[in-house]
Amino acid sequence: MTLAHPSPSPAVSADAAQPSPRLLLVEDNPADFRLIELHLREHPSTHAAELLVVRSLAAAQRALASPESAVDLVLLDLSLPDSEGLETLEAIRAAGPRVPVVVLSGRADEGLALEAVRRGAQDYLVKGHVGADSLARAIRYAIERNRIEVELAAQRKTVEHMSRLSALGEMAATFAHELNQPLSAILLSAEEARSLVDRFCGMEAAKLREPLAVVSTQARRAAEIIRRIRGFAARSQSGPTLIDVGQLIQDSCGLMQPELAHRRVRLAVDAPVGLASVQGDPLQLRQVLVNLLMNALEAMERTPAAQREVAVSAKAMPTGVAVAVRDHGHGVTPENLAGMMEPFFTTKREGLGLGLSISRSIIESHSGRLSAEANSDGVGMTFRFVLPRTRRGAS
Repeated sequence: MTLAHPSPSPAVSADAAQPSPRLLLVEDNPADFRLIELHLREHPSTHAAELLVVRSLAAAQRALASPESAVDLVLLDLSLPDSEGLETLEAIRAAGPRVPVVVLSGRADEGLALEAVRRGAQDYLVKGHVGADSLARAIRYAIERNRIEVELAAQRKTVEHMSRLSALGEMAATFAHELNQPLSAILLSAEEARSLVDRFCGMEAAKLREPLAVVSTQARRAAEIIRRIRGFAARSQSGPTLIDVGQLIQDSCGLMQPELAHRRVRLAVDAPVGLASVQGDPLQLRQVLVNLLMNALEAMERTPAAQREVAVSAKAMPTGVAVAVRDHGHGVTPENLAGMMEPFFTTKREGLGLGLSISRSIIESHSGRLSAEANSDGVGMTFRFVLPRTRRGAS
């Protein structure tokens, strides 16, 4: 294992302001190693790069597993003493799944290059056809693409986590509401039975007092647990704030950008900032928009890529603000349309059927209403919610 520190070049460009990358070169041919090192020194964006060189797959795996050898990118030869072909790439990807890989191969094989990219390589460069510019560009682009992919994955995970928490909160609230009524009936009945025993029964019947007291005590305990669950399910402890609807939509759509890019869906937004304002909880209303947008994306899974578009719009009215989310998805049947906002109703293979129920309860808690309708052209759905606007938001 060799650590090379190339000498700085006198030429400095704007790229030099970027942090110098730390590269792992996996190459067993000394001539190819020297050529790569020369190209790195020649370019302003890579002349100060740290180059860690190993000559086998096993050594590369050890380097990727070592915290002291953390690298920004792997330059990988597919033909090594202990590994050959795309299996080499797969082994490197397994050893460092978050580290981008640029393949350096002696084979100008387009099929091999495409397969390497499919298996996780950021780029495929052919030895002998690589210059300082093309190598530096491939390194910069690969590191930047990988950074974006990591951010997209993190944001998708955040959205999924928010949806799961929301579903759990609504489920807890639903269960608490449903259980509270029978528990109240049990408690009242137990207290009434104890009163009747005390008033009308003899010594033998008085033996019922102890088990009835246990029933009353446990019913009160269960009711207290339910009260705590309902408190947990409450999504906001703060009072309402003034919310710019246009800004709320912009923020929510921004949060969904990674998912939109991942699913190759175009987004059209007609909601200018300053259009109107409402009083409410911004986290809850953002949750509604994210849920409606996610439903729209999932509804277009089988829609051809060229037709995947979601339109989000806001319209100010004399007494309120209407926000619409329109998709080009598969839509729903008339019989499903009537019950789709009920708790636990779902047409998905996976899902709790709580998203729209949650959204409706949030909108109604803001004195608004949520509705759904099939698009007039017969393609997709439009979900629309209307909220009362504040005087300060009047335009």
